[in-house]
Amino acid sequence: PAYEIYDNKIVEFSKNETESLTFYNNINTKTNSKLLSELNNKVIPKWEKNIDIIKELNTVDGLSSEMIDQNKTLLKYSELRLEAFLLIKKAISEDTDKYDSQLNMVNLKIDKELEKLN
Repeated sequence: PAYEIYDNKIVEFSKNETESLTFYNNINTKTNSKLLSELNNKVIPKWEKNIDIIKELNTVDGLSSEMIDQNKTLLKYSELRLEAFLLIKKAISEDTDKYDSQLNMVNLKIDKELEKLN
């Protein structure tokens, strides 16, 4: 049952991830107000949910040490995604590029976490 619970939750995690990352497809075509709305109503809540999913998975008994390690990476990855989208939200709402270098740093950290998962 532990693996079944894990698999079901990971499916939900992946769905949230995929749906939230479509944000980047429209970043240059949507208005700022539409982008902010999408961030507030869809993207940011999905990453908050993904953090909750991983924290919930950490409480499941009977997971292998590999799964527990993967959870640590997924949690860090999710926290970084959330941080990135919050920075994007700030940049859009303040109409500034002053967060670009910070965002680049976060994206580099995201890439490092993704490498661990592959």
